[in-house]
Amino acid sequence: MFRFSLRGYLFAVFMLFTTLLVSCRSPQIGEEININITADGTTYAVRVPAGSTVSQSLQTSGIIPGSLDRTEPPFYTVLSEGDVIVLTRIEEKFDTEQVIIPFERQIVRNETLPEGETRLVQAGVNGLEEVTTRRIYEDKIEVSKTTVKSIIINEALPEIVMVGAQASFAPLNIPGTIAYLAGGNAWIMESSTANRRVIVSTGDLDGRILHCHQVVNI
Repeated sequence: MFRFSLRGYLFAVFMLFTTLLVSCRSPQIGEEININITADGTTYAVRVPAGSTVSQSLQTSGIIPGSLDRTEPPFYTVLSEGDVIVLTRIEEKFDTEQVIIPFERQIVRNETLPEGETRLVQAGVNGLEEVTTRRIYEDKIEVSKTTVKSIIINEALPEIVMVGAQASFAPLNIPGTIAYLAGGNAWIMESSTANRRVIVSTGDLDGRILHCHQVVNI
């Protein structure tokens, strides 16, 4: 009987101690804590119910965060006496602008023109590109800029200039006719190297047109 009473007494003491410990560490109903909130360039000293989260404290203080805004500590954090909340306003903007694409310059050498002479074959035309940019602002300060979409409206046309490459040489007599490639153009010489004429002067022929020099009697 004595042993049972002692065990019950010890159990009662343990429960009392546990209750006191929990009551000391847990917020009491109606208790408030002091915190500071920094938002929109201003710091507020406010009192909120003990056990409030960051999100609840902002709501209690009448501060409404945006969908992109963030806080330190995070919204779900349970606050303690003296904690500080820092709210960062985040804004997202999309800008669309048209950007000029500069044309390139291409030079084609042509032996039908005297050395150093130039001739404009095609005038260059700038192209046009539409670029969409995503900008992120934190408390009205831009922190990032990213291109999210790019559309070519007009392709740029290259400027093509033909440059003379005709060199002086001593004429030589040749038997028959020679067809050959030079500078991407097709040529024919008949009887003499001085008697030559161009067949194709686009400047874009290659070895697949003529595999070798040939002498043909006409």
